[in-house]
Amino acid sequence: MAELVDALDSGSSRGNSVDVRVILAAIYLGKIQEPMTPRFTAPVALVANGPIGSGEVLKNQLARFKTIIAVDGGLHTCHKLGVRPNFIIGDMDSAGSELLASYPEIPKKTFSPEKDQTDLELAILEIKKQKINRATLFCALKMRTDHSLYNLHLLSRYKEILTIETDYETLFFVEGNCSIPCTPGQTVSLLPLGIPAKGVVSKGLKWELENATLNGTFASISNICLGDAFSLSIKEGELLCFLIK
Repeated sequence: MAELVDALDSGSSRGNSVDVRVILAAIYLGKIQEPMTPRFTAPVALVANGPIGSGEVLKNQLARFKTIIAVDGGLHTCHKLGVRPNFIIGDMDSAGSELLASYPEIPKKTFSPEKDQTDLELAILEIKKQKINRATLFCALKMRTDHSLYNLHLLSRYKEILTIETDYETLFFVEGNCSIPCTPGQTVSLLPLGIPAKGVVSKGLKWELENATLNGTFASISNICLGDAFSLSIKEGELLCFLIK
């Protein structure tokens, strides 16, 4: 430390600002740090700023997760439910300074409102940085249709890690060959979003798909699972899968 003080005194004699000295000393002592993102522990839940639905149902759903991330205004949802998030991320225009002040101990990562990604996508990217292989998004289907549709596009873009849950259904995208766990008699719907899904073959559904093309004029709505899993093979494209609870 003495060497640092001597160096600063020397710098001061050369006309360096005292403010610079204070900042350098603070950095040396570790008092100024870049905001750190905590390590996430799977499973991870992302709480967005959409309608809550049944608060009791949502609170029970969130109890399954070891890491809860409040995405900007999703902090209001957590606050109403009495759920303390592990991390808060966003430009904080919806969370607001008053509510944020109620959680001084919770790590936060704040972005400028002038950005290319939405708060939700920034949260997803933080998860990907930590190589978390599965995250569930709550309160994502909002009253604003543009936000809801964009969140579905995010669900498609990050299909390898992301699922959306509501009070009534679980949503996720599938492509290629996959096996999907379900319960006998559970309702499932399969819809293309954008481009058609071609060469679709199913096994384990009441109304099977045989080399089907699902597009704007044909989709598999309210199909029925026959066992504890069903399989899909999709030659081209992808499908949005709805598992009704």
